[in-house]
This record gives sequence, structure tokens and C-alpha cells, in this order.
Amino acid sequence: MLIVELDPPLPCPLGFEGDTASLVYFMSFAVAERYGALHELAQAASFLRRQLKIDLSPLLRFTSAQPESPQDVEELEAIWQDPEPLARCCEEVAAALELHP
Repeated sequence: MLIVELDPPLPCPLGFEGDTASLVYFMSFAVAERYGALHELAQAASFLRRQLKIDLSPLLRFTSAQPESPQDVEELEAIWQDPEPLARCCEEVAAALELHP
């Protein structure tokens, strides 16, 4: 499940509807693509990154929402990011998927 947290705490403005598992799977395979993963979602990430020149790095900043150690808490705090690059990345990916289903 994808969880978006805002500071200050507000409702998520993205209006996710339904299951976000597909997006989480894509994000995970986009990370794995850098290490040679051949899954279809990794190939999609490769196409978006290499052929369409979309910067996917904002989508690659995620971790578990349930920290199990002090290091996990530090990692959660470290992955906060500026919303504009993330929004731009999502818009570019959505537009690319419309043109290249």
C-alpha cells in the first residue's frame, strides 16, 4: 500500500482511489531495473528512463512505513522530498503511458 504523508499533516491531495499495489510494484521494479531485473515492470521503467528520458528518481525514494529499528526511523525521515519533482515525474509517467500503452 502506498502512503503519502505531508508536513504539516493534511489529507493526501492525490486522491488515490482503490488499491495502490500496482504503483508500489512498479516503484519496486523501477529500483530493481538498475540491477538488471527483466520483469515487465522493470522493462517499462527502463523504457521510461532510457528512451523517453523521464527522471524516475523521485519515485525511487520509498521505504517501509513501519520502522523496526532506529535506522528505519532515520530512513523514513531521510526520504522526505520536495513535492514538485515527484508531481512532475508522475505527470510525465502518466502522459507517457497514455502515448505508449
